[in-house]
Amino acid sequence: EPLGADRIWEDLPKGFDPGPILQEIEVLTKKQKGLQDVLSKNPNAEEDSSLQLLLSEVTQMLQQENKKLQDLYTQIENRRDQIIRLGHRAAAMDVTPYRRLCENIEDRMIAPIKYSPLPSEVLQADPDITVGVLSGPDKDEKVTSYGGPKGVYGRVVSTYPWAKHTDMRMGDPICDFYRLKLFENRMVIACADGCSWGIKPRRAAEASTKAFLDYFQHQKKQTESTRSLSERVLEGFAEAHMAILQDYDDPEEAGQCTLLAGVLGQIQQSGAHPYASPTITNNKDDLWAFVFGSVGDCKGFLWRKSTKEVIDLTFDEEEGRMDVSDSGGRLGPTTASCKPDLRNFSVHSVICKPGDMLLMGSDGFHDNLDPQSLGKTPFELGVGNMSTTWEQLAPTEAAKLKNQYRCWFLKHRVFTMSDVCPPTPKLVVNRVIRHCLQTTMKSREFMELYEGKKLPESYRDYPGKMDHTSCVCINVGVLPRPSTLQIHTGGK
Repeated sequence: EPLGADRIWEDLPKGFDPGPILQEIEVLTKKQKGLQDVLSKNPNAEEDSSLQLLLSEVTQMLQQENKKLQDLYTQIENRRDQIIRLGHRAAAMDVTPYRRLCENIEDRMIAPIKYSPLPSEVLQADPDITVGVLSGPDKDEKVTSYGGPKGVYGRVVSTYPWAKHTDMRMGDPICDFYRLKLFENRMVIACADGCSWGIKPRRAAEASTKAFLDYFQHQKKQTESTRSLSERVLEGFAEAHMAILQDYDDPEEAGQCTLLAGVLGQIQQSGAHPYASPTITNNKDDLWAFVFGSVGDCKGFLWRKSTKEVIDLTFDEEEGRMDVSDSGGRLGPTTASCKPDLRNFSVHSVICKPGDMLLMGSDGFHDNLDPQSLGKTPFELGVGNMSTTWEQLAPTEAAKLKNQYRCWFLKHRVFTMSDVCPPTPKLVVNRVIRHCLQTTMKSREFMELYEGKKLPESYRDYPGKMDHTSCVCINVGVLPRPSTLQIHTGGK
């Protein structure tokens, strides 16, 4: 199978079928072997010129058939490319989906408005050992953490109401999913949000995060710089997209999801050999790089320990131009040819120091930091007058204002702790989740009390957005060695 896909033969004319040639090669190969055996076992047979002549003819015929087969494979390759250019769905998926998807991603990546220049610092060489793997939610929606509450902490909940007379909530099962794979000086991270409700988006979120992590498990030796790492991120997204499709006989039936995924790695210290054994000193002068891609509306924030400021790593002014129901992009079959929607796909790199914190999650988390969904007006944030509405602002102006508020909220309401109690991933995640649950409480109570009745459209009276809500926080530089590994599974 030169192309590695059975279905390609269904799309080719009969003249492209290699079956007859393969059968002829098999027959001639048996004849050739038989003649060679006779000549080798019977010394007198070597003097029989007729046998020698017959062997020569069979060998020549075999060479001709092999040449025919090679020519046919070349024609099939050309035919395959022709089919792909014509947009044939099955051939494009089964034969060259990986290359085609990478081409799409690279095109988006080099667009000036979407691409952040990546520094070329050399990352420390990957150690061979995997320290730990985290994922969530499980069926009990338990908390998962690594290295204790100060290392990595993740939590996924649903803020939807419970359905009457059942033990299920609206929107179950939860369609958010995250996975982290940790090495001694590197971490691979993937957070996905299944689009809509049901098993299909849940499977899409699980499959995409697993495929991204699995890809880096096999490719880790190739990632020696942030620039090469960005290329691996592109390929990881391609793997994630294909993983969503591959479990379905008809890939158009697969679910869809948004994805934020990347690699947090320690930068090689100046003068150190690229393949020297890594040492995790947690020195305040150490530098780490987070190289990541994002498609859709999952968000990532960085809290700087030195300045106490919060930065939205995924902010895009074009957010304001999108409908609230539009995620901006997604993986999975979004077209008849099963391609992903990469409108807002981007790749970025940010330099961090030990003690900085990365906070990532789905829109169920950051939508509840949106001042509009919290019932606040532009005037309350210092823009316009008392009658100014969000709809009256220019889309980009509204997006900037909302971004400023989200960062302000995280800085002052989430990351700001007392000097006695500095922020930790556990405290940060639990504050975020508690805020989301409390903000949506009135909406949830209304839906449970008046089942089937539409929620009033008033963010003042019913603030927030009910949704599947995932949140993961990482303390940069806190990656204990395997001997100090602590993976904790707590209660709901």
